[in-house]
Amino acid sequence: TALADVRLSERELPTDGQPLSKLNAERRTRAIGISLKLGEIGEQLLDTSKKTGKPNEYGPNEYGPNDENEVEDHLNWALEESLRAIQGQRTETGKPVKDAKPNESGEAKREEGELVLPRWVDGVDVGAVVERVADYYSRKGKREYAVPLFLHAISTLLSPPAPSGVGTWLGTKPEPSPEDKCKAATLMNNLSALFAEHKPINIPQAKAWAQKGYEIAQKARSGAKLTARTECDVALAVIAFNLGMLSEMSKEKPDAERYFKQALELSETVGLSDGVSQSRQALQRLGETR
Repeated sequence: TALADVRLSERELPTDGQPLSKLNAERRTRAIGISLKLGEIGEQLLDTSKKTGKPNEYGPNEYGPNDENEVEDHLNWALEESLRAIQGQRTETGKPVKDAKPNESGEAKREEGELVLPRWVDGVDVGAVVERVADYYSRKGKREYAVPLFLHAISTLLSPPAPSGVGTWLGTKPEPSPEDKCKAATLMNNLSALFAEHKPINIPQAKAWAQKGYEIAQKARSGAKLTARTECDVALAVIAFNLGMLSEMSKEKPDAERYFKQALELSETVGLSDGVSQSRQALQRLGETR
C-alpha cells in the first residue's frame, strides 16, 4: 500500500531526541515530506474505516494510525519543522539577510548583522506545507486552527517585493507571480467555505473573502501568460460558483444567477466537467424557485 511504502521510509525521520538540524540537507527535506504524507494517508485510512464501519485492515499498530491525534502529530511536526527552517538563527542585531554570497561549503556567507539560512531550506516549500495542514483542519471543521494557517499561506503568496536595498530572509523578494496570486485567491475561497460551512456560520465574512479572492484572480489573469491564465480561470470558476451559493443562501437571486452563469462559462472554457454540471443544476434550481 501507499502508506506501507511511506512507512518504510520512516527511517528518514529523526529518532527521538534527535534534532532535525543534525540531519543532512536531503534527509531534512525528505523527513518533512514523509511526515506530511504519513498524516495525509493516515487521514484517508481513518476516513475509510469510519465510512465502512470496518477497522483498519492493516491492524491498529502496523501501518495505519490509531486515531486522529496520531495523524495530527505527523502534520504538525511537518509544519513546525518547515516554519523552523525559515526562522534560522538571528544575530543580536536581528537584521535580515541581504545579498549573501555562498561560501565554500555552499551555505550563505555571514556578514555582520545578517541572517544566514542553511542551503537545505531551499528544498522546503513552506507555503505548500502550511496550505496542506490548513486544508486538513478545514476538512475537520477546526476553524480555530485552519484560519491562521490559511492567512499565513495567503500572506506568504502575496507578500510584496522588498523595497530597493532592503533584504529579506531569503534574499530579494520578487513581485508575486500571477500563479501565486491565483493560488492565494483559491485559499481565500477556502477561507470563505470555512465561514460558510462550519459553525458559527458567518455568511458576510464568507462573501467578503470570496469576493476578495475573485478580485485578485481577475486582476492576476489580465496580465498572465497562457498557463497562468488557465490556472486563474479555474480559480475564478470555483470562486464564482461559491459566490453563487452564498448569494443564493442570502436570498439574492439576481446575484446568484449572475455568478452561476460566470461559473458555467468559465468551467466550459477550462473543461471543468463538475463545474459545468453543478452550475447548470444551480441555474435550473434558481429557475424553479422563481
